[in-house]
Amino acid sequence: MLILVIIYILYYPEKAQKIAGWIQFFVSFVFSNFKKKSVKNRLEADCSRSLRRFGKEVLGLSIPKLSIKWINGDNCDTEFKEGEAIVKLNFSRDQARNIINATSIYVKDVFLKRSKLYMSDGLKQAIDLSVTKSILLKIDKNMDNIISQFIEEKDDEFYKYGDKCNKIEQIDDAGLFTRILIREYDCFGNKLVGRNPNGTYNKESDDFLDYIYNIATREPKEETELQFVHSTLKIGVLLVAKIETVTKGGLTPYLRRVSLGYARGIKTFYLLARDDKVGILENIAKELLGTGSFNLVNKPHIFKDSQGRESICYCVKIDKESSIAQSYLKIEEAKEHEEVIQGVITRVRNDKIFVDVNGVEGYICSNNFSDKFINNPHDYFKENTILNIKPIATNSEGNVEFTLRGTDSDPYNIIENDYSIGKDVEAIVDYVDDEFVKFKLDNVQITAIAFRQDLTYSKYTLLIDKFKIGDKNIFTIKEITFNKNQLVLRLKDLVDPWDELKLIKNTIANFVPCKREQFFLIGEIQEGITTILPYNELSWFDNEIELKKRECLLGNKIKCYIKEVCKEKRIVYVTLNDINKNPYVDYYNLSKDRDVNCILFGKNNYGLLGKIENKFDLFVPNSESCRGENHYEYKLHKKIKVRVKDIADRKKSIIGSFKPFIPYPLQNFADRYKVGQVMINLKKINVFNEGISYGINDGRKSYEAFLFKREISSLCYIDSCMNIFNNVESVPLKIKNIDLEKNKILLSLKDLLDSNKDRISNLNYEQTFDSIIIGKRYNGYIVLLANIWIEGLLETEKKYNIGDKIKTRGSRLSTYPIVLIEND
Repeated sequence: MLILVIIYILYYPEKAQKIAGWIQFFVSFVFSNFKKKSVKNRLEADCSRSLRRFGKEVLGLSIPKLSIKWINGDNCDTEFKEGEAIVKLNFSRDQARNIINATSIYVKDVFLKRSKLYMSDGLKQAIDLSVTKSILLKIDKNMDNIISQFIEEKDDEFYKYGDKCNKIEQIDDAGLFTRILIREYDCFGNKLVGRNPNGTYNKESDDFLDYIYNIATREPKEETELQFVHSTLKIGVLLVAKIETVTKGGLTPYLRRVSLGYARGIKTFYLLARDDKVGILENIAKELLGTGSFNLVNKPHIFKDSQGRESICYCVKIDKESSIAQSYLKIEEAKEHEEVIQGVITRVRNDKIFVDVNGVEGYICSNNFSDKFINNPHDYFKENTILNIKPIATNSEGNVEFTLRGTDSDPYNIIENDYSIGKDVEAIVDYVDDEFVKFKLDNVQITAIAFRQDLTYSKYTLLIDKFKIGDKNIFTIKEITFNKNQLVLRLKDLVDPWDELKLIKNTIANFVPCKREQFFLIGEIQEGITTILPYNELSWFDNEIELKKRECLLGNKIKCYIKEVCKEKRIVYVTLNDINKNPYVDYYNLSKDRDVNCILFGKNNYGLLGKIENKFDLFVPNSESCRGENHYEYKLHKKIKVRVKDIADRKKSIIGSFKPFIPYPLQNFADRYKVGQVMINLKKINVFNEGISYGINDGRKSYEAFLFKREISSLCYIDSCMNIFNNVESVPLKIKNIDLEKNKILLSLKDLLDSNKDRISNLNYEQTFDSIIIGKRYNGYIVLLANIWIEGLLETEKKYNIGDKIKTRGSRLSTYPIVLIEND
């Protein structure tokens, strides 16, 4: 039995820890000191199981063991030991709160620790929020409550970093969050260890998020950049084609893309497929791995995305050695049979072109550029373009010499017609697609093509509306594709509309929606100016938004107002709400300081939420639903009164108050006592540097009142109250103020002393006085005459401490302040 228990603990440590936690929990009913240990074990078990499930999706990611340490205070820095992260928490009886706190701190302090040094603040926060949410979603018990509580608490942060959080969520919906994004961010941090953080790395990590987002959200047949090549991160994505394409082309298209990516420094590729293409990808991956040029990095399993579609993701890395071996074999076979192979231009020089053939470096000398002399190869050849080339020799270093002569990439025809990169040409529209336009040139067999990004800055303008078949336009030659005998063109003088954009907030604009997203419509207010209309900006009132959404038809112009112009993101935000006709402002102006009917329907951490007239959003801050310890009693979904106090900064919510309906905690005291009334026999509660607190008991209730040091003397500055009344049993004090709003009772000795000045006339020089040292003035001391309660100046050469009690007699009693000396 002992052996079986040990085996169970070794294979299922979280379950064993949780069982121990529950045993401790039941023991805690008898021995209370087991309570925290029980909660700790159950908490570690729940969190560790969820972390382990999350880690299975990110192969190779370092996830230290999570341990909990209970503390008292705010020193919650996580401690690290070998393979272990010790999260410090304040103990809570609410296990959901413990799970949220432990997971949030662990993710913030431990997760992608190296990588976050090189990320922008917004991306770090979005990653932390998204990873924490993903881990909490894998909690077994009470998950719905835990995740709802977490999202509600982080509502402001989700809103603040909403752009990146929404992108990560859609990436996760496609199943690429853990399989690509997190894995590559981990590699990103590992590659940059020891480097100084700077804005270049921040931008690279932000750009990578956008890159994966574009892939995750791409529509079928949508042209999307599938290679990401920056200084640190270099990856490629291969999408599976239809079965007909695979049958016709086999592995060649995939190997060609890998070759082009490898030439740009990409070593890692992700192969993606979903629905009926999953089986195709499994076969393709099997064939690719069978070439010996790739190593499989992950353990791919079929998963379902947020729409229930079957998907799969392979991560493969190019095996440099086997790839080079295979490439040399192909090159040797092509040389032997004088066949053409494909290479990628890596560098262009006046005397030489360098190429890459599946990892093998090669070059083309100037005498092999063409059958016709080429003076400047930069006019025709461009880096990262594909050439058809023939191998002719291999030098001792393994570099292969190639030639363009006798291939389709010989630029003879291009030279003959005087075409070169950068030159302007007139082209005739021959065919229009949504992502490119094909052209023909007068009297020559050479064709031309221009892609959307070189024709317009717009993502939504229909090219068929902009370019009519048969139209002539002037273009600049951007690139030459020799293997297709084709020119790649760019519209001459294409101007970025953002360079000349002049928009004024709150002015009218015509918005054309082109696409519906989860939270907004996206389109343009002019060609190339991406514009977003959030659904919550369709109306001032929530109950009208659904109707407005149905009325907003794609492609139709909508009158709107400019709300914000963000040139950094190249986005204009618009609204249908005219700020000059805000019904919230009108209602507030009419109803300010009035009591109106409302219905409350919920609350958050900051206050109560409701509606006025079943129309206007209402928010009552926590501070407006209580006075001290007196809280307003309310019921949800019942009609009650609320005082209109203010309008929210965004002018889309009324701020209400229940304070007018809550009695002041000091109201009974204020009814029985008045300002200026003298209080005697007060009991000291607490003494501190700035003052003294006293207890007032009226027989039914006890109150706390404060005497601050500025209210003790008119003749001197009181430095501290710590010892001032140590040698006197009680001091009569006047009530200076009863502050009902702040729930404070303030006392004053100074007011009492000022009102007692006329007692000087009753003093004589034969009397002795019990006096208390309360402060210093010039070379003497200010004393308080006990039982007479007036101040005087003590002239003496002796040294006294504040609070000392001495006997004095009069030296000058005719004027104020009186002068006293010691009664020796």
